[in-house]
Amino acid sequence: MSKQKEKKIKKLKKMHIGPYIISSILIFFISTIFLSCISHIFVQYMQNTKIESAHENAEQFADAISYAMAKEQTLNIDESSTNVYDIIKNMQYLLHYSGTICLVDENQKVIKRFGRHIPDFENELFFAPTEELNLDFKTSYKDTIYFEFKDNILKLLASEGNNTCATLDCWLIQPLDYGNAYVYVEMEITLKQNELIYVFITIALISILVVLFIVVYLVTSFGAILTQRRLSKILYLDSITGDKNWLYFRVYTPRILKKYTKQKYALISLEMTKYRNYCNCYSNDEGENLLENFSKLFLKEKRKGEIFSRNTGAEFGLLLYYNTDEELRQRLEDLCAKLQNLCPHHTVHFHVGIYPVDNRKYSPTIMYENAVTAKNTITLDTTDDIVWFKEEMLERQKWETFIENNMENALSEHQFAVYLQPKYNTKLETLAGAEALVRWIHPEKGIISPGYFIPLFEKNGFILSLDDYMIAQVAKQQAKWIKQDKKLVPISINVSRAHFTQENLAEHICKIVDAYQVPHELIELELTESAFFDNKEVLLHTVHKLKSYGFPVSMDDFGSGYSSLNTLKDLPLDVLKLDAEFFRGENTDIRGKIIVKEALHLAKELEMKTVAEGIETKEQVQFLAEEGCDLIQGYYFAKPMPISEFEERLQVIDQPAE
Repeated sequence: MSKQKEKKIKKLKKMHIGPYIISSILIFFISTIFLSCISHIFVQYMQNTKIESAHENAEQFADAISYAMAKEQTLNIDESSTNVYDIIKNMQYLLHYSGTICLVDENQKVIKRFGRHIPDFENELFFAPTEELNLDFKTSYKDTIYFEFKDNILKLLASEGNNTCATLDCWLIQPLDYGNAYVYVEMEITLKQNELIYVFITIALISILVVLFIVVYLVTSFGAILTQRRLSKILYLDSITGDKNWLYFRVYTPRILKKYTKQKYALISLEMTKYRNYCNCYSNDEGENLLENFSKLFLKEKRKGEIFSRNTGAEFGLLLYYNTDEELRQRLEDLCAKLQNLCPHHTVHFHVGIYPVDNRKYSPTIMYENAVTAKNTITLDTTDDIVWFKEEMLERQKWETFIENNMENALSEHQFAVYLQPKYNTKLETLAGAEALVRWIHPEKGIISPGYFIPLFEKNGFILSLDDYMIAQVAKQQAKWIKQDKKLVPISINVSRAHFTQENLAEHICKIVDAYQVPHELIELELTESAFFDNKEVLLHTVHKLKSYGFPVSMDDFGSGYSSLNTLKDLPLDVLKLDAEFFRGENTDIRGKIIVKEALHLAKELEMKTVAEGIETKEQVQFLAEEGCDLIQGYYFAKPMPISEFEERLQVIDQPAE
């Protein structure tokens, strides 16, 4: 899984309600502070406005008193100072002022008062005209007005007939223009309901909007989380089994391995073989129902700390913990038996690959592929359907990957070389033919034996391209020798059984050989008797066509199968090659010789040439010569060799082998 995809999945899974609740609380907290600041600023603005207005009134008192005192040229104000007294009375009347007015000298001694109160210079609140009116939160003014205002908000909303919301008693100080005296004017600054009603409405509306926003935000968040969880279920849902899918398995396997560090785990690939046959017999719907029942059984059998999921087709991945290998094997055998019981009307088989998790840092994909690698080693010839992963399996898989990644390039670059193994006349011991064998000469790996790549080519179909390549190379070499006027011998080429299933094979081979203008009798085509098991009618048609075109046809590895005699009865072959196994083993001298003798006699009766391959001793050569075998191929005379060495032998073709 790519890192980008992992990040997206983790992001999807990290959606929780907690962050949304916390963010809602933060929004509410910030909104409360904002509204408090707004209300405080508004009340401060109202108070400053009233204080400014009160200062203007106090300033008028001070100007009037200064004028009267300057006119009378005295600071001694009493009832006889009618001018000053009358002015103050008139000002009180004009300004509707009923408070106290005091004249105070520079030492804060009261000269004269007009009213009932005398300033308490230590405890009361005083404001001079030069002071800043925008008081901060630490002043006594804030303590007196703002908090009183705040505490009376609810009272204000519930009050009936009382228009006053909050008051502040203070003294406003104004200097007199005459003498070093001051006038102290007692003031009562009042905030009323009708002055604050708009701020209450504004705050209420903003509060309602904030609450609505938080509610909508939380509802939307809950909806998003529910949607995300539904998406997660869909994301991790297997459409066939209705349970968790392979993506879930890959995401949660590392989490389980990280959580249960003390448990011993194995990652398992369990596959029902021939699932497609089951679907063909009972329908795809029945096949899907069977997989769903498998999944239900896995769900029932799994323990805490274990997970499973369907991968593809009828292949399941399981993460199981265990104590011993025997315990896990027994559990898997019991599980396969229970799976079989789910399908009593049809016999099913399971292949199981086990990868013991010894490195928890591996990705689930790598671990599962190792389990699949172990499972893929199970074949029809394997007796055990439960296989443990081993490192050499991975090395083999890497080698196969290397072969498949390089085979096309190797063919285009002619890395496949033709080696020729001579065939010698049995009696004269002279060169009479050869078999073309392929060797892969890799620029880095060196010479690669066909046993390492031919089986894989037969499995992946590349053997068809290699067959064509070998036929073309042999024909090209024969054409070269014809031009050089060298002596020629027939060269046999192995043609894979996959090629013999093609109806136009004879025409196809003719086209390749004729491109080099080589006589057909110089190209012998070998087929194994296993090719007879594929499509008998197509094989017979192809062999007849090849013979009609003049190509000799031989059967390779005669005796390696179980239907050799029946094959000889139906196929009009030219050459019979005895399998090398006839000349190996403990019974070579007794039973083997009897069988070889009869096989040679049978071939003569059928008018077929005979070739014995795998001959390594002089005694074997003498025996075959006595029994009338035509040609011998084996290490006794020569190993497979490059064309250049074979050309040297062609020069002395009539001379006996050394």
